Amino acid sequence: MPAKAQVEDKIRSMLIANYEACGLKKNKPIALYTDAVSLQLPKLPKAHNLVELLVIDDKTGVPSGKGKRQIPKKINGIKWGDGGAEFKDRIAFARQDHVLTVYDCAKKTMVAAAKAPWTQCMAMHKNKVVSGGMDNAVTVWDVQSGKLAEKKKIVEHDGYISSLVMSKDGTKYFSSAGDGDSRLVDLAKSTTITRFCGHTKDALSLNFARDDEGQKLFATCSSDLTVKLWDVVSGKCVADLKGKPGVGMFPSYCRRGLDAPVAAYNTCAMFPMEKMYVAAGGVGDFVYLFDIRTQTMVTAYRRDNQDVTSLAWSSSGRVLYAGEDDGSIIVWDIYTNDGENRSYSEKKQAHVAYDHANNIDKTQSVVQSLAVSEDGILASGGFDSKVILWQRGA
Repeated sequence: MPAKAQVEDKIRSMLIANYEACGLKKNKPIALYTDAVSLQLPKLPKAHNLVELLVIDDKTGVPSGKGKRQIPKKINGIKWGDGGAEFKDRIAFARQDHVLTVYDCAKKTMVAAAKAPWTQCMAMHKNKVVSGGMDNAVTVWDVQSGKLAEKKKIVEHDGYISSLVMSKDGTKYFSSAGDGDSRLVDLAKSTTITRFCGHTKDALSLNFARDDEGQKLFATCSSDLTVKLWDVVSGKCVADLKGKPGVGMFPSYCRRGLDAPVAAYNTCAMFPMEKMYVAAGGVGDFVYLFDIRTQTMVTAYRRDNQDVTSLAWSSSGRVLYAGEDDGSIIVWDIYTNDGENRSYSEKKQAHVAYDHANNIDKTQSVVQSLAVSEDGILASGGFDSKVILWQRGA
């Protein structure tokens, strides 16, 4: 098999060639791929299916919150570490039993943990962790001698914190929140540097492209049914992306109770390569893929009667992972045939929980969060209280 870098370079060159072939210079609509590209990228073989590497739960030494009443241990959010080789194998996650944990996946040991009620999201840079949630605050932690030491709380939003991303140097963070705003905040001064406002409802996800080393452009999505692209330097919205608004635009769509294929966007994921694509999904059966350069929707991925809870790209960008509310991870190959009824490449029942009668417990069978590491390892967190690491087959 070619090295990961070779695969990424090949896909990058194909995408650029495909982009030019679609006639961008003549302002023609772009297609996701041309026939020439699809011939060079054959269907993913079964050998590339996801393989479980590690399960992180109570049995692996992760502490549980203690209290008089039983509190669910559903995973609220996960995030891989950043800041160099020493930290890239670390993963942070929060559970509904009020425990925030940092875990070393290579050593299979807990690094630190702390009681952190209401935590929904987090981000890490070296030994610094920021977390946010339903208390409208961002809490700053330091990893010290096996413990998470709380340093301070920063309250800049007038709403719950939905997503966090650390700056590359660890001195700032980006946040999105229930007040509809996103912010760039200085950690040392505890003040907002730039406020990004434009969503009319909750901003539910914030994401950068992996190759955007300068962190110049990020995407947010909202329950106002828009995906927005933001220029970090100017603080302005540079694109306002929308999917198909009406059920009638999908002739075979028949889900009851929804007026549109997607009723709210709750997750978005920027393509790994800078300024190319952004995917978004949420309450509804569809994941939309938008081309950033032309600011148009190029395709849609559909799985009937399932809400999309989380999205993540493989490190090469060949496949899009979708976490859904039935406990499944769906793998979409972006170079399959066009059309709303395309079939997915793989379905992994990753976080499917069962009750005492051995029936599927729908309240515990949700993939809440997905994240891909620097080395291409997929992590999933679910309502079954587990964090699972996955690797694609050789």
